[in-house]
Amino acid sequence: MSSKSLRVGIVGCGAVAQRWHIPALRKVKGAQIVAVCDAREDLSGSVAKKLNLHRHFADLAEMLNKEELNLLDICTPPRTHPTLAIQAMETGCHVLVEKPMAMSCEEADKMIRASEENQVKLCVVHNQLFQPAMIKAISMVREGFVGDVTGVSLRDSRLGDNDQFVNKDHWIHKLPGGVFSELLPHPIYLAQLFLGSLEPIAVYTRKLTSYDWVIADEARIILEGERGIATIT
Repeated sequence: MSSKSLRVGIVGCGAVAQRWHIPALRKVKGAQIVAVCDAREDLSGSVAKKLNLHRHFADLAEMLNKEELNLLDICTPPRTHPTLAIQAMETGCHVLVEKPMAMSCEEADKMIRASEENQVKLCVVHNQLFQPAMIKAISMVREGFVGDVTGVSLRDSRLGDNDQFVNKDHWIHKLPGGVFSELLPHPIYLAQLFLGSLEPIAVYTRKLTSYDWVIADEARIILEGERGIATIT
């Protein structure tokens, strides 16, 4: 597949797609967004209009059948990721999927098997690996500009009035770890970059707000890696 012919379809037309994925894809040389899909047809219609697309879809199967896609970009809630990804890969379509990849290791394994069996690529959006500062940092470590890394400390802070937090009907509160299931992939994969495979040692949480649908507002996680300890706050 040539990068000059990357025909992209997007499933899930919410904030993540509109604020981040669509602007990024439009900057990729050779990539073309050719179709969008969302269970809310009014939403997919409004996004299609902004992109000057002639058609939009409410059903992924219909989009995969009618559009010749090279890549499906999945911007839907995590519970839907395995079904949508496998459906696309079985048609020979490469898949880019938002984090968290799936709700369990078993689901993730099924997605990986579908990728291997259909000989297509499956990529999870771990975008912070490609930030210039992070690329420079890991390069300095690997080239020996610093000593052995035996520990990392990462902090991920979000505003308390964020709609994801205050909206009790938001899908993140239905994840097993609530808000943390959505946010923790970023610091975890960054810690893995420096320390290798990680295993949890301890987790401390506390609740600060009065929102009864929020599991905890603050967490401190300690993980042991192959080359040292990671703390995530």
